[in-house]
Amino acid sequence: MKIKFLLLFFFACNLLCSQPILTRNNYFEINDSILLYQKSDTTLFGFSTGSSGANMVWDFSMMDFTHPSVTVDTVIYLDPNGTPFYPVRMSADYSQSNLCFLIKTNPYSPLNYDYNYCYINADSLSFIGHWPDGGGNEIWEDHCSDYLKLLKFPFTYQNNFVDTFKRFYFDMSGSDGHYISGTHAVTADGYGSLITPDGTTIHDILRIHSVESVRDSNVLFGINYRTQHNYYWYSANQRGYIFRLEMYASDSILISSAYYQKQTNLHSSIQGLENKNDFILYPNPGAGCFRISNTGRKIDLIEIYDSKGKFIQSIRPFTYEANDLNLSFLPAGMYMIRVENDLRSFTQKLMIE
Repeated sequence: MKIKFLLLFFFACNLLCSQPILTRNNYFEINDSILLYQKSDTTLFGFSTGSSGANMVWDFSMMDFTHPSVTVDTVIYLDPNGTPFYPVRMSADYSQSNLCFLIKTNPYSPLNYDYNYCYINADSLSFIGHWPDGGGNEIWEDHCSDYLKLLKFPFTYQNNFVDTFKRFYFDMSGSDGHYISGTHAVTADGYGSLITPDGTTIHDILRIHSVESVRDSNVLFGINYRTQHNYYWYSANQRGYIFRLEMYASDSILISSAYYQKQTNLHSSIQGLENKNDFILYPNPGAGCFRISNTGRKIDLIEIYDSKGKFIQSIRPFTYEANDLNLSFLPAGMYMIRVENDLRSFTQKLMIE
């Protein structure tokens, strides 16, 4: 009986005292994908970021992510080589990037993606810059000459660092360049358990508080100095943050936006994993216009099926470049897409919103 009690005691201590450690394995790799839920409405005013410290429980189960203001997007992680702004575009040098994430900036346009270039290794994750590909986007040439360090590895409770960075972007709406210098202070200020907006409890959570303080060469609304607070909740057993709260500029209390990430890891759902690095389908879910990126392999055939396996349409041929796929004629729902090349194929779920 004493032995059983001691085992339970040590097990409980381990649950209470274990401190999550983030490493390179806790961030995304090429071909990973996530669903990103973003919420920005006045109901956030009733929430706080919670407390810092050990063995905390952060409960956001009452945060309504079914609100009409919530947007859902698919974020795809790509090899920068082959993306439209790599390695250099105008003054923006992204040549050192080894990971790029792609997010759709306009759900109603098939060609409106934001390419975000990063550098990651076993020691750290840094942001280099971004550039949207749509002609109507206002920000051009965004890049850091002195990279913005986002994370260090390994990173655990009470670890911290302060990084300096320099950044430039051109604002097309105002026809002026912005030269920014700043500091990024990052602290792991708590660990414990997270209760997500859909009610799931996740243990081994590390909370990270980041404060970005910048000075802009151009005055914006009479202000050229501002701070940005963000809180991130990472799991020791997952890639990327699970939950994030973004505060209003120069405000450390009032929540502006909430972000909830769900990893879908597209290549893990593909049949025929030998092709997982050859084809990427995005955005998924989408409004009817999709893009298939194929790295140097010609697609011979694409077939669309409904959720019950009934054949709908075949499409051919495709080029060696990224190809647009217009399925806007189909009603919203779940479909299956089958891509064939070189006598091999993969099948993947496709969601039309």
